[in-house]
Amino acid sequence: MVRITAVCSEHPGVLEPSHGFGVLINDAVLFDSCSRDAALQFAAKSKAKPSIGVVGVAGNEHHSGGFGLYKIPVVNPPLDVELVVRGVRYRVFKERGENILYVDGVVVSPCGLFSVPYHKLSQRGVKARCFVGGLGGTSYSPYLLHRVAAELRLLGVRCVVAIHTAPQLAKELEKKFNVYRLGAGASLEV
Repeated sequence: MVRITAVCSEHPGVLEPSHGFGVLINDAVLFDSCSRDAALQFAAKSKAKPSIGVVGVAGNEHHSGGFGLYKIPVVNPPLDVELVVRGVRYRVFKERGENILYVDGVVVSPCGLFSVPYHKLSQRGVKARCFVGGLGGTSYSPYLLHRVAAELRLLGVRCVVAIHTAPQLAKELEKKFNVYRLGAGASLEV
């Protein structure tokens, strides 16, 4: 099982909703960190102490603005890399414009814009039971839906945790997958 906690989300939860992306994985790895304001809100309510930060989308304030609040090393690998944190193996795939994290059969994507609709993960031979995060864009289009659904099927995904995903896209995917909307500050084990 992989424990996912949304540092921020467009969906209300324990915290107020906000735009951006950041998840805490297994209470150890902070994958992206949301904006500074959202991260401050999360840090005030949470007792979690991540060990390491991994950049998903570099240079975007809504993705990496909150890293400075934590006194942890932050990695933005130039190539694919494997990390072992608290005995758990995390793989980071470097794709155009973003990093994608894989842990124990779960793919975590900050936005998916340049990877999911273009089948970058299935081309690598990745298999996953669940997909967490952005599915490739903020606007809905039938073309995008078809390509995203095809990639999820190729990965073997059965569940989708839609964070930083267009609401219309998540709604359409409900017809084909188990879709969960994780609220800001909430946790889910997948």
